[in-house]
Amino acid sequence: MIIVINVESQVILSGDVRMGSCNDSVTLREMFERGKIPPREVLLADSGYDCSGNEEIAVFRPIGRGGCYKSLERINLFLRWLFCRIIGLYDKRWIVETVFSAIKRNLLEEFR
Repeated sequence: MIIVINVESQVILSGDVRMGSCNDSVTLREMFERGKIPPREVLLADSGYDCSGNEEIAVFRPIGRGGCYKSLERINLFLRWLFCRIIGLYDKRWIVETVFSAIKRNLLEEFR
């Protein structure tokens, strides 16, 4: 399950639920291309969404493949993440976990 949440209001803006295993980073890109993700200033995601094509959609801490950021593209991704971290925006991702917790607590039986 992927959900897009406004971290200020804790309102779910969009979501996608699929059966079985799927690649979350590809699903995020598909949601963006279909227009299911509303216009936003910044979309924060974890490193599980780190793949080619998502760097323009979301801000995430890029994975240091090989132990460091060697390419200019990876360095730019890291600097975007670092900026969001410094201004305190990236730390608001815990709100998403809070919403997930509420969904699981209230709707777990319906999902089963």
